[in-house]
Amino acid sequence: MADSAATARAITDLAVLRGAFAAAGWLDPDPPPDARASAGGLEQAQRLRRDLLLADAFLRNRVARGAGGPRHVVVFGGTKVGKSSVVNILAAEPLAAASPEGGFTRFPWAFAAPGVDPLEGRPHAFTGFARVTRESAAPDRFAQVALVPRAGSALPRRLVLWDTPDCDSVGAERWLAGLAEALSLADLVVYVTSVEKYAVASLVEWVFELRAAGLALLECLNKTPRRDRAAVQRRQQDDIFPRMARERGEPPPDMPIVALRVMIEGEEADLWNGTLHPEADELRAAVLRDVAAVDEEAARRAAAADVCRRTGRVLDVVRAEQAARAAWETAVQASVTAFLRRYQEQYLASGEVIEPFMRLNIEILRLLDYDNRELHAALQFVRRVTTLPTRIAIHVGRHILSALAEGTPGVKALPPQAQAFTHAHADLLNALGRVIDAARAAPAHHPFWDRLGEAWQAALPGLHESFGAHLAEQLRNTVAEIHIAAEAIVGELRRKPGLVGTLKGVRLATQAGAVVVGFLVPHGGGMVHDLLEELIITPLLLGATEKSADWLVGSYVQQRRRELVARLQADAEHLADALYRAPLRALADAAVTLRLDAAILERLPRDLAALGA
Repeated sequence: MADSAATARAITDLAVLRGAFAAAGWLDPDPPPDARASAGGLEQAQRLRRDLLLADAFLRNRVARGAGGPRHVVVFGGTKVGKSSVVNILAAEPLAAASPEGGFTRFPWAFAAPGVDPLEGRPHAFTGFARVTRESAAPDRFAQVALVPRAGSALPRRLVLWDTPDCDSVGAERWLAGLAEALSLADLVVYVTSVEKYAVASLVEWVFELRAAGLALLECLNKTPRRDRAAVQRRQQDDIFPRMARERGEPPPDMPIVALRVMIEGEEADLWNGTLHPEADELRAAVLRDVAAVDEEAARRAAAADVCRRTGRVLDVVRAEQAARAAWETAVQASVTAFLRRYQEQYLASGEVIEPFMRLNIEILRLLDYDNRELHAALQFVRRVTTLPTRIAIHVGRHILSALAEGTPGVKALPPQAQAFTHAHADLLNALGRVIDAARAAPAHHPFWDRLGEAWQAALPGLHESFGAHLAEQLRNTVAEIHIAAEAIVGELRRKPGLVGTLKGVRLATQAGAVVVGFLVPHGGGMVHDLLEELIITPLLLGATEKSADWLVGSYVQQRRRELVARLQADAEHLADALYRAPLRALADAAVTLRLDAAILERLPRDLAALGA
């Protein structure tokens, strides 16, 4: 199992997962507000941190452990319960420095017989930790592990004894990673508690967590007067453990208990003396018995299942953030679709606005050298209403509210195309602003929306400025597209000189001051909005002798018109990509704190489930 491809991938993916949480501050002793809000509070954030560190360490050091190697006994417990004293009792020699000071031990200490490598068979253990001796250990450095030889023979030569930092003192979060590494090596955990600590909820929760990971547990009841021992054990078994079990939905732990008598000042040097301290031999015998009974393969399977559960809880946090981001992506896509639909309906397919075919008709007449005063007036008018005003003043508040044109004499509104784009732009920004406001108003919303809301407000001026620049470019592109279409149509018309003559005989009129240009048709009177259809296709189809040829010309014109609309629609799509899709995706990316390849979210649980099976 340890050499399987699934294990190797899972180790790599969990390292990436841990790196993502570290980069976001989740592994800091004091996690940032975003981490607390995402987890549901400080305690939940700290539990999630513990899940991640234990899952990573247990995968590397239990599931992926190599063959052979010594057995490991890890002494664990809260602050000031006498863990270091228990280490010395088990070894029957003064190995661990004991102190009444809370948080005195701040990194793991491994005590092994001379010639025994404490990390043999655990190639991934203590990755990123410095390996130090008793002399080179730095008291305030947490990312280190002390490897110290022991001289006595009270324990088997191939057994490593560990002294660990506490898990509940002020600042204990700083050395949690080292504690997780040591616990992940344990064949047996000696849980040291006392009359003052046995009912502390956080310590009891640790017992359940270690039992869930498949670790063998032995309780050492230390610093407890003989008269109180029975009451402590009874309350622990009948009340404290069952209550925590109900809260967690798990069975209560069932572990053997060995009690140590209370030492008085001056007796510490004889803790391992069988005469003065008969419980020392009892504790040592219980430890050796329970270590020998451990089924390594069963422990490995249990660890794999536990890693899967813990990692699942961690990934749920990542998925929650990605779900919020996906909701934003969906909102952006819907708003962009609405933007394009608004533009198409208002400009490309409107029954009220004669753009862009009116401009196509004018351009055709210009290319045909239709030379009269009406045409020149119409051309001047078209140039005014199809050119972006000198300045578009967009009022920026929480959302974009309106657009006004200034600096263009005789123009009371934006040009039709610019007006359509501006309305669509305002609709899009308003819609997305409402999405953010609604998400942030939810009682238990994900902090992604708060970060996005701040980024959104900061980005609005840039979005408006970018819109103005892209709009000017879009109008220039439209002029070019209309010219290309007109040239193609005129080229086809010149093949039939009779049609050109007919066109030059029409009368042209403009309705100044509005976005309307029409043509007066000599045979029917009245103003029509479609020069080509009314003056080419319909009249010339009346001549039976040229009906077939004229129909082909009309079909060609219709085809060119469709192509023009398609090109303008494609230009609008390109504008939407440049203006909205990419920038708004970048906004969301910046609001994401846990940056992970989505493939890990599928691959890692699958590989861990396979290992657990």
